Amino acid sequence: MKKTLSLLLVLAMVLTSFTAVFAADETEKTPGEILEQIGVLKGNTEGGLMLDKEVSRRDMVVLLSRLLGQEDEAKNFSGDTTFKDVKDTTDPDYDSYYVSYIAWAQANKLTNGVDESGEVFSPKRSQTEQEVLAYLLRALGYGFDEVKWEDVVAKAAELKLIDDAKADYSKAATREVLAKLSLQALKTKVKDSDKTLAEKLEITLPEAAKLEVKEVKADNLKEIKVVFNKSVDEESAVDENNYETDAGNIADINYSADDHTATILLDEAMKNKEEYELTIDGVKDAKTVLDVTKDFTVADNAIPEVVDVVGLGTKAVKVVMSEPVDGAKATNFKLDGKSAYGSVEVAAGRDIILKTYSDVSVGDHELTVSGLKDFAGFKLVESKHSFTVVEDKDAPTVTETRATLEKVVVTFSEDIDTVSKNNVYWKNGSTKNYADSAKRLAGNKFEFTFEGNKGLPVYETTLYIEGVKDYSGNKMATTEVVVKASIDETRPTVRKVEVKSSGKVIVVTFSKSVNTSSSKDEKGSALNRDNYKITDSDDNKQTISDITNPKKDNKTIEIELGTALKSSKDYTIKISGIKDNNKYPNYMVDYSETLSATEYNAPKLARVSVKQEDEKDERTFKVSLYFDKAMDLATLSDPANYLIATKKAGASDDTATNKLLSKFDDYDVDIKDSDGKIVLLTIVTDKDDDLAVAGVAGLGIKGSNGKEISNYGRIVPDTEGEEFVLKTAKATDRDEVELVFNLEVGEAPTSAFSVTGVGIEDVDVDGDTVTIKLSSDLDADVTNKLSITKSKVLAYDGTELIATTGQDLTDLELKDEVSPKIKAADILKEDVVGTTIKITVTFDEKLGTYASNWDDDLSVKAINGGKDITFTGEPVLDSGNPTNKLKLTVDLTQENLKNIDKTAFEVSTEDARYIEDAHQNVAADSSARTGIFEGIQDRVKNGGNEAAAEAAVKALEVAAEKDLTAKENLEAAEKAVTDAKVAVDKVSDTTVKAGLNARIVVAENKVKEARTKFDDELAVAAARTTVEKATYAKAPNTVINEDLAKTYVDDIIKGLDLKGVTYEINKVGFTAPTVGGDGSYIFNVKLSKGVATVTTNNITLEITAQ
Repeated sequence: MKKTLSLLLVLAMVLTSFTAVFAADETEKTPGEILEQIGVLKGNTEGGLMLDKEVSRRDMVVLLSRLLGQEDEAKNFSGDTTFKDVKDTTDPDYDSYYVSYIAWAQANKLTNGVDESGEVFSPKRSQTEQEVLAYLLRALGYGFDEVKWEDVVAKAAELKLIDDAKADYSKAATREVLAKLSLQALKTKVKDSDKTLAEKLEITLPEAAKLEVKEVKADNLKEIKVVFNKSVDEESAVDENNYETDAGNIADINYSADDHTATILLDEAMKNKEEYELTIDGVKDAKTVLDVTKDFTVADNAIPEVVDVVGLGTKAVKVVMSEPVDGAKATNFKLDGKSAYGSVEVAAGRDIILKTYSDVSVGDHELTVSGLKDFAGFKLVESKHSFTVVEDKDAPTVTETRATLEKVVVTFSEDIDTVSKNNVYWKNGSTKNYADSAKRLAGNKFEFTFEGNKGLPVYETTLYIEGVKDYSGNKMATTEVVVKASIDETRPTVRKVEVKSSGKVIVVTFSKSVNTSSSKDEKGSALNRDNYKITDSDDNKQTISDITNPKKDNKTIEIELGTALKSSKDYTIKISGIKDNNKYPNYMVDYSETLSATEYNAPKLARVSVKQEDEKDERTFKVSLYFDKAMDLATLSDPANYLIATKKAGASDDTATNKLLSKFDDYDVDIKDSDGKIVLLTIVTDKDDDLAVAGVAGLGIKGSNGKEISNYGRIVPDTEGEEFVLKTAKATDRDEVELVFNLEVGEAPTSAFSVTGVGIEDVDVDGDTVTIKLSSDLDADVTNKLSITKSKVLAYDGTELIATTGQDLTDLELKDEVSPKIKAADILKEDVVGTTIKITVTFDEKLGTYASNWDDDLSVKAINGGKDITFTGEPVLDSGNPTNKLKLTVDLTQENLKNIDKTAFEVSTEDARYIEDAHQNVAADSSARTGIFEGIQDRVKNGGNEAAAEAAVKALEVAAEKDLTAKENLEAAEKAVTDAKVAVDKVSDTTVKAGLNARIVVAENKVKEARTKFDDELAVAAARTTVEKATYAKAPNTVINEDLAKTYVDDIIKGLDLKGVTYEINKVGFTAPTVGGDGSYIFNVKLSKGVATVTTNNITLEITAQ
């Protein structure tokens, strides 16, 4: 039998008698029920627990003696007490049983009197909740000297005896409160011990049989607390894959076994007062695996506080906060009254590390903290905190490791200075596999990831940890730790599918991180469109334009559709083939779900229209409510589900007050149509009250899909008198036009509409939307015009349609939302060359600009054999602009055409993402076939010569377009002429050969012209050198004028070998010879051959003096 706890004996005395010890009955009960179950708390003769009765001060003293294990000493204490109302036998509060207990407590400074004289104890006075907490703290080892009276509540909150340190604890404690706090004290660790009070006294507390989530809460903007009703497997509790929330990405999770709480730290802050959702899937105990979703609302209304200040050797100080703070800097701290200089790191949310530039001396210090703000913007009140620095000469050690194939979590014996990915590795042979990343989870805990081939093996291996230092610079010796990575065998599942952005985006949430490789070859990727299939009720496949991983969490995948899902249809989504990111991946459980148009969006109270009628002493309001989806008739008929905003007639809406419809004296609810989209409320008031209805809010109203209205509780103002106008007109399909109005439509007959070039088959009205079904298809590029007869289209309240400014309802352009389709596929004669063919793909409208990988949207299949054919693609442009044509080049020698001599080819688009029209509508699934192409194997056998000839001629054409003034280009082009002629000479098809030879002639003429020009330029260059280097002997004195001088020079040049280059002598200057003075003739020579010309430098001919 277990040892009975003194506390229990005391409680038995305080509350009643007890006859049993703890028994581990595994049922979730209230604290009172638990204490009753174990015989501690018993009720009166009628069986009531009397939980509302108050507890006296004298009973709490007895309780304390038992909690401290000093019952016998207290009971037999013979010392005196100064409390007269305790020892005076004539005092009405006297009771001999309690005298020794109270005297013992006073002698040991465990209790005080209630006045300054120290003579009054008030033993029968009711105990306050704060006094109960003070006694329980002393039972846990915290005496008067350690916890002052004013700090009792804060300390109790720190130890989690209570949840809210801001609550009022001055009120009298009831038996119910005593039971609750006593039970919590049993679960709390005793000071300076790893054991709880119950464990210290060998008491086994009862636990619930079935694991449940008691509470999910967020009392600050960065943390979510998950409170379980019993102990859970810690590894599952800190596994991020076991949680999913729309509050943001998870940075870290810590689990406290003391209070069964997992605290989730987020990367980014939540919004205060906002509601979020958390799914817990995979947290477990020995019997139960949780799969539950909880809503919670963020409620941060507390300023951040400093919980503790700890010296980390002589070089750093750690500040522990009550909640995560939004950054910190050195200016937020003063050390011993002086500015603190150093670096600051905010670690693991609540811990702030101040690394000082100079050592902090051994001994007592004071840190002043100010200016810190939490993520709600609440600012810390400046506070001062004493701490002691002790010289640290001990190096850190590794206390715990936990490993999976992809990551290792290492816990050290003390807070660690910065750790990098290079501090941890494992060996594969002689190769060191270092971690790919390192992340601090707490001051002494780090996570290291090993990606790809670096992932840990499945067998035991040695982990090497080296170079780790604490904040005093003590370096840990290289440590070897044997780890065995746990293997994750959990298959990813689809946790949730949501349709957003008015049906344009589908958000898929997986239970764990999945592969998001963008590689085309990665079939198991969540970004691979082949892993998704979305079809309508007619099995028409919906086009997927893009798939992304917007949160970068590898859990939340967004599928963008080519066109939005229509509210009038149901769809099915199937997901399969996706794997997780493990080294040994697990493939998902196949998933299929129906996306009902009535289910994927919550309904909305779209509009309120109020009409007022005054008659005699009454004022009647006819309030029309318009919902955008089919509604639940039961919730519509409940008058308590309508909140009416009323005001004085003529007053501002700001003055309105709200009142439930059911609180009015005279009202009626009339559902006007079978799907509940229109409701008429009638409210009759006293005319003298002079009221007006400003608007209405829906409360518990639901759609037919069971979803509550999206604007729950929000007043929708009166729009009576609003004009009825057309908002949008668009072609949503080749045979369908959709019109959206600002008000609900009451009448829209077929005769009210006409569309140029097509007939109208039917018109459907759904709320504010009119869908026109056409009897034939619109033009592919939607050039058709819409005409509306205004007088025939009426709002539900009879308001006639009007045109807005600049709008012509008789000549409306339709917005093109029609996807282009393949119209034809042809193989043209000129596109058959050698062993290749080109397929011309024609769409039914002009295409838009091309993405670089547009050909990913197309596939080609050989009809004979049914195999996929590889191809390369190029757009057909017109002056650089897109047309409606594309060309696909197919190599006939590929393996999938082997042994096929004739076949048609089918070209298809499926789930296109890149091919789109000028209005950015992505191509729809479509296909077309070519005619039968024959003689494939003959072309494979003999078409090599044609292909080689084509390649040679093409090479010649390219060479002929280069800069042929460069010698190497000219010679290469001349060689290309020869090569092309040799290649073409081998072609047997005379038609093909003639065509190729014609192309050779054109290119060869360019090369010949270039050769002639090149040679001429060489000749004139050589002639220039010859002329400039010629010897021009001094002319005789008979050369007395310019003509004679030119003739003299001409005779010399005629004697030069200029290789057919012609010349022209040009005078630059002339000086006639004089008596005693030489003359001169200065000239240059222009040399020409063909189109090549050059002029020499100036040359001087000397003439002899007279």
